[in-house]
Amino acid sequence: MCRYWLKMIGTKDQPCREEYVHAYVNSRGKNRMTRMQEGDMMILYAVGRRNPLYAVARVTAPYHGSGNPDWPHQVDIAYVTRLPVGEGVRIEDAGFQPTRMGAVKRGSSYIELDQAEYEQAARLLGEARLLREGGGATVV
Repeated sequence: MCRYWLKMIGTKDQPCREEYVHAYVNSRGKNRMTRMQEGDMMILYAVGRRNPLYAVARVTAPYHGSGNPDWPHQVDIAYVTRLPVGEGVRIEDAGFQPTRMGAVKRGSSYIELDQAEYEQAARLLGEARLLREGGGATVV
């Protein structure tokens, strides 16, 4: 069964850079990360830059150690859609449940979404990508 995740990139003290292009996401804690499996889907949002949603990614390898003592826990990802952080979608426009937005404000690194929330955010990102590219394409 596929799970859906909202993953923050960056922290309040170390905001997300304009371009995050790594083929992985990492975390200081492993609680939820150990539940992530290959095929799960993620919406990425940038901390410290208006918290825009800017990417859809698929988990390509489940939880493993990163080798980085600051961010020791990791899953590998492949991007489905990725926008420059500054051109992302406002997180408030995604229609996430209020409890999810509370978790975002508290700085939760990983938040499990329901399928409808994921699909809405992925649709918004796909539309933003189409506008940016000035053409038509199928959105996953």
